Amino acid sequence: MTGLAADSDLRDAYETRALRRIPLEILACAGLIGLAALVWKGVAAALFALLGGAVAAAGFLGLERSLKNILDQGKKGALRRGMLFYILRILLILLAFSLIILFYPRRVVAFAAGFSAIIAVVLVEAVRALIVLRPWKR
Repeated sequence: MTGLAADSDLRDAYETRALRRIPLEILACAGLIGLAALVWKGVAAALFALLGGAVAAAGFLGLERSLKNILDQGKKGALRRGMLFYILRILLILLAFSLIILFYPRRVVAFAAGFSAIIAVVLVEAVRALIVLRPWKR
């Protein structure tokens, strides 16, 4: 196997493991945020932080599956369909936040904190990927 093929296989295997791991890490990070919310704000805030993390993890899984389906269909209509799914995803996120604001205005910060766990997880995964896939010296 050539060096480029080996690098490509390593990268593909790492990406597959990372994509499988990210939703679980989002839930774990939201759980840590929920523990902090439990200490400072109470049970309801902790539950909303966990709910925010669960929505973020579900959104990540949905985005991953829809992108795989769109890319498997080829170029014809992929851009248009991808944009439609992305806009629909943003609208669903806005709907979730709007419902939380409407019915539980005091808990929106806890929900947003749990939902924002996805940012921390993706940042950590990006750094981890740089370390694993791009060694400093060869």
